[in-house]
Amino acid sequence: MAYTAPSTKSAGDLLTAADWNTYIRDNQLADAVAQVTTAGDLVVASGNKALVRAPRGEITQGVGVRRVLSLGSTQTVNNSSTFVDIPDIVVPVLSGEIWHLRYYFLYITGTTPDIKFGIKAGPVGLQMYLSMGISTAGAAQYLTGLTLPMTAQGSIAGANTWALFEVFAEMSSSGDVIAQFAQAAATASNTQLLVGTTVEALRLKA
Repeated sequence: MAYTAPSTKSAGDLLTAADWNTYIRDNQLADAVAQVTTAGDLVVASGNKALVRAPRGEITQGVGVRRVLSLGSTQTVNNSSTFVDIPDIVVPVLSGEIWHLRYYFLYITGTTPDIKFGIKAGPVGLQMYLSMGISTAGAAQYLTGLTLPMTAQGSIAGANTWALFEVFAEMSSSGDVIAQFAQAAATASNTQLLVGTTVEALRLKA
């Protein structure tokens, strides 16, 4: 709904239905209150005298856009080395965009370190570069030139600890970047991804 500057009235003028609908109703529907739907929403300018909703953790316009998404509940894998998607931290990427994604994984494994992470995306045409993975054990992995859909993975040593991955994603068609995790080797002990696992996403090219 677009904002329309109110007309100037003179003494004796009447307010018509068209005047009311244009200058009162439509302008109220264009204001900030009418844009928000959820606690934590922000409102940003999308153009001259135009506002749009920016969901919590997200500013949506142009280069430099930053999103922060966090896992809302503990996720558990037991006796399975098959990757499962991590909810709440899925990053949509539009055609032609380039994003820098930084993942902070908080996790608990059994006595033997038993976790691996993956990044997948689709549809075909997403170019993804996993630039660096660091565990608390100090081991670093460098993988470049990965063309998705496929999965990059690596076992991360340590229990009750964290891991950091940085990813650059470029799209030739729109899709989602989805993080995954699993047990490195299937065991009956729980491997858990914890609340606070987060992705920070920065748009480098719109």
